[in-house]
Amino acid sequence: MPSHDKEKSRDLHATAMMHEILRCRDALDAFGDLASLMISGDDSIRTKFRAYNSYAYFLQHLYEFYVACMDREKLLPKSGRERTDRIDEILTEEAQRAIDRRRHAIENGYAPSWENDISYYQVVVPAEFGSDFRKHRNKVASHTTHERISRFSLTEFYAKYHRFLMELYQQTGLAWLSHAEKAWPDLGEVTSFSVAIHKSPPSESPAR
Repeated sequence: MPSHDKEKSRDLHATAMMHEILRCRDALDAFGDLASLMISGDDSIRTKFRAYNSYAYFLQHLYEFYVACMDREKLLPKSGRERTDRIDEILTEEAQRAIDRRRHAIENGYAPSWENDISYYQVVVPAEFGSDFRKHRNKVASHTTHERISRFSLTEFYAKYHRFLMELYQQTGLAWLSHAEKAWPDLGEVTSFSVAIHKSPPSESPAR
């Protein structure tokens, strides 16, 4: 591939990554809003259903964003079990690195005043974090399988790993979000899709 084509492909990949982290942020925001409704007393099944779904979307988009980061840095084999295992390892390593960075900031006196107590960061990320992240992303957010109901508990995953997901999101995702929000990525497909909506509003779509 000519060098200018490689550069264009890399630029397009960066745009796709900004789109992915924006989708991740939107899913997390939606989850936060729905969680607030539930805490405030909204016990409707629709709100519970939407909260579950929005958190599953957060998992999906965060996972895809990090895999894109790994691919961009050429850290992964092309395919096969070796690629999957390496993704699992890097996710666990990155979560631990984020935790350690917070703890070091407190120890060295440059953490913000609102930071958690240091004890919150005196923790080892479970070795199975990356693998569990991948499996729940697959079964809860992507693949339609009985295991979503019978085997993979989003409740248990949330209780065990949410803090580590947030560290991943804040460690790398926020930097990409800041860049994306300063200059929203030019997604030609988003523009053409908006034109399609104007031409054929959802209310005029064929009956389901």
